[in-house]
Amino acid sequence: MKIALVSYEYAGVGKGGGIGTYMRNLATALAGRGHQVEVFTAADADEELETENTNPKVHAVASNDRYRFMDDVLPAFTQRHNATDFDLLEAPEFCADSLQIAKTFPALPHVIKLHTPTELIRDISRTYVTTASKLRFIAGALARGRKPKPFWTAAHGDTEICRHEREVTETADMILAPSQSILDIMGGRWTLQADRLMHLPNLFNPGDALLNIPPHRGEKIITFLGKLEVRKGVTTLADALPAFLKRFPDWKIEFVGRSMPYPGTGKDIKAMIDEQLAPYADSIIHTGAVEYSKIPGILENAAIIVLPSAWENYPYVCLEAMSAGRPVIGSNAGGMSEMIEDGHSGLLVPPMKSGDILKALITLATDDDKRLAIGAAARSRALDVSNTDRLMDMQEAAYAAAIENARQKQSHSIKSAEHAV
Repeated sequence: MKIALVSYEYAGVGKGGGIGTYMRNLATALAGRGHQVEVFTAADADEELETENTNPKVHAVASNDRYRFMDDVLPAFTQRHNATDFDLLEAPEFCADSLQIAKTFPALPHVIKLHTPTELIRDISRTYVTTASKLRFIAGALARGRKPKPFWTAAHGDTEICRHEREVTETADMILAPSQSILDIMGGRWTLQADRLMHLPNLFNPGDALLNIPPHRGEKIITFLGKLEVRKGVTTLADALPAFLKRFPDWKIEFVGRSMPYPGTGKDIKAMIDEQLAPYADSIIHTGAVEYSKIPGILENAAIIVLPSAWENYPYVCLEAMSAGRPVIGSNAGGMSEMIEDGHSGLLVPPMKSGDILKALITLATDDDKRLAIGAAARSRALDVSNTDRLMDMQEAAYAAAIENARQKQSHSIKSAEHAV
């Protein structure tokens, strides 16, 4: 098949997160199966991309605005589609990267992968803003003689992008979801036809850098990986740490990730954590944001990984930690509950519950044998859920179904037009 992948993000160029990692893995795997793959992504002209003779072939689209990429990518895609005649297009729903392409080429089979829509991110963000916090924010604004602008409501432009994301998904010929959780959530929110939905975990290749990490027998380090932001659960983890460190003073806590502002106040979350844990400052390590190449070394040094997010779709960091043979304390809200078998290949805790995080930390800190056994089971589980051959068989079946759905839709449109005449 001749397959086009359209995504603002693509791992290996300047703009890339989880979606970019997925697109890179998918493009490589599809090319490995003999498909002709072309990627359209936002990149600067001086960024090093694959050459014209490679597969996958990557096209740089000049676009510095995440929300305008849907318009910026259309000319480049149109030129290549006219020359190549793609069999199928896949894109993320986030920011509706392929919306203008879908409108311009309605007969082209169109696949959408659900990563996490803006409206869901917005709603998750609302969950950790308490009524008391809202009232304090409003009262503070009024006291300063200002009209309060609630930070927990939709930001400027969110409403339009939410509408675009819904439109591009509802009109797709096939909708893929890496977790059953997001399939259930968005299937209930949007008008998604059941026969066009498929649960298909993201491709993940752990590689030797993770799989060759030996069982942990070194320093007692608990590691958090991710942005230091409230929805990642880092402030909830911080709430659990004073009681833990008081009981286990020989353990250290490492925070790996860029610090973000606290909603409403704008205060730096790293500063908040340091203030809260000041009596235990010698036990706290701030590593900050790191290049991906350094992640295996960080995981090798860690004894326990904690990922207590409010909700996650299908986080690669969880699979990376499991592939490294490390026990993960993860949130039971979302995709981590589908990766981790609670009590066997990891521990699951309710989101935003510091007491449950504390119990899980104590469980693993007091039992070395259990910690090592869970780490070994985690590695086996990660390899099972990310079996590339099985997932690629499913991917190709989804593409075939999308092509058939598009054919039927086109046939119906033609018949309807003839009947109208």
